[in-house]
Amino acid sequence: MTISKIYGRILCCAMAAIFCACQEGKIRTWSNCNQPGDSLALHIVFGDTLQLQLDSLMILGITTPVNYEEKSHTFYAYDEYNKRLLSWPLQQDSALLAPDTIYKLNIRQKISWFSVLSPDSLALYCYGPGQLYFYSHRNKGVVRKLDFSAAGAAAKPYASGGAPVYITDSLITGFGFLMGEIAGEKPAGRTICSAVHLPDGQASHHVPYSAVYTDHNWGGAHLRTVFATRQDHTGDFIISLPADHHVQFINSRWEIKDVYAGSRKHACITTMPYSKKNNRMMADNQVALDYYFSTPTYRNIIYDRYRERYYRILEWPPVNPRLGKKSWLIAFDSNFKYLGEAPLPEALALDNCFLTSEGLYILNTDNKDPNIAQYVQCKVEI
Repeated sequence: MTISKIYGRILCCAMAAIFCACQEGKIRTWSNCNQPGDSLALHIVFGDTLQLQLDSLMILGITTPVNYEEKSHTFYAYDEYNKRLLSWPLQQDSALLAPDTIYKLNIRQKISWFSVLSPDSLALYCYGPGQLYFYSHRNKGVVRKLDFSAAGAAAKPYASGGAPVYITDSLITGFGFLMGEIAGEKPAGRTICSAVHLPDGQASHHVPYSAVYTDHNWGGAHLRTVFATRQDHTGDFIISLPADHHVQFINSRWEIKDVYAGSRKHACITTMPYSKKNNRMMADNQVALDYYFSTPTYRNIIYDRYRERYYRILEWPPVNPRLGKKSWLIAFDSNFKYLGEAPLPEALALDNCFLTSEGLYILNTDNKDPNIAQYVQCKVEI
């Protein structure tokens, strides 16, 4: 046998092995299709862009924790790299708003979310240990620490702008998720809501994924992310899951009610074409990302307390993957009656947004000036 024939056989065997690996665990997909109906065109006005001046140390990006404080009409951003809290009063009569105060925080942990509780105090959340810290400027440090202490398949909060931590006098509640798809898991045990009861600080875990997650492979990452908001009057939590056309209402007794909150345009959210069991493809990050880009997915659910409405974000597969998924805003009234839907501009950071009486503000990632952060104002007019 010649050397060329030997190499030829080796190449054929290698190609066959690659083909088999790619086909390993492949199964027929399942699609969760919505109830299409008459789609109403929503009128969204994109108003004046909010421009914030940044100092030489500050980088305000997609995952930068931000907070809007209504009473003082002030925007805050946390500088993780330098452990600083910067504030911008939004009532300034200027096209470019400068920060008026910079607080240096005495904390070593990485903070993923925060809330301004008073001029002196903050709530800071660290995902690593799953802990919430109450910080005092006057005392220059943490004055109390609470532990969500999740174990097993219970997820600790993955706090962000799309899933804040909610604080009351008797309960602190957050929403999160665990990565992965587990064959044969008990759905009721994989909870996505954690609560710390006050004053004793005991943690409890509630709310499994909705029924569409029970028997299917949703990639274990992007489509497992949990988004949440809270209704001011009732105190109910509303959860938006990427693969579900419904949202879940959670009352104070942890009772769950499904409410349809999908697009009226035809949308089928399709599972991953691989088995959860013994599949090497599940460990490939690029495969997971390609799958996420291939199917529609829901994300943020936002309660607009100023107008008594809800906004839910739906992302459509991109025509050009380099441009990212196409974001779509769906509006509902306070009883989740459908009001309409419309596309959002490209290059908006949906994880970095905040709501005021003047509209919804979303970070513009197309901004190329490192000295300025730009937020696009979105006004839903009905």
